[in-house]
Amino acid sequence: MWPRARAHGVHVVHALAVFRRDRLGSSVNAPLLEAASHIEGQLLEGSPAAELVPELAGDDRDITSVRRHGVSPFSGTDLDPILRSIGVRTVVACGASLNVGLLGLAIEAVNLGYSVVLPRDACVAVPADAASAILRSTMSQLATLTTVEELLAAWG
Repeated sequence: MWPRARAHGVHVVHALAVFRRDRLGSSVNAPLLEAASHIEGQLLEGSPAAELVPELAGDDRDITSVRRHGVSPFSGTDLDPILRSIGVRTVVACGASLNVGLLGLAIEAVNLGYSVVLPRDACVAVPADAASAILRSTMSQLATLTTVEELLAAWG
């Protein structure tokens, strides 16, 4: 999907979560964050666990926004200014997790004035069988649901 998006002039922006070894700057104010703080090497800055998977990495045109706190990519990061500076009005959200990260992204994006598009086959939930309920009951209220194939067709 990403090579075709780039070929059509679509900006690819990766929103990553990373943590310092000492976890400074990373609150543990939610059960998810508390549990993650006890996993040795969990998204440790500079480690392979905190890098893009090889299938997504490797294009100099891509932009990366990094956060060390919270569970969604907009609040307190450079993501909104990055998107505004390149003229983005619609965010295509992909990745993990529908339950938390993508849900938070969609809510924050809508609150900031962006439209959100979510390819159903380019995201996951934990557990996986929760995806259909989240898509149907929540994400359908925040985003235009589509598929990767339909999105690529719309791009040309």
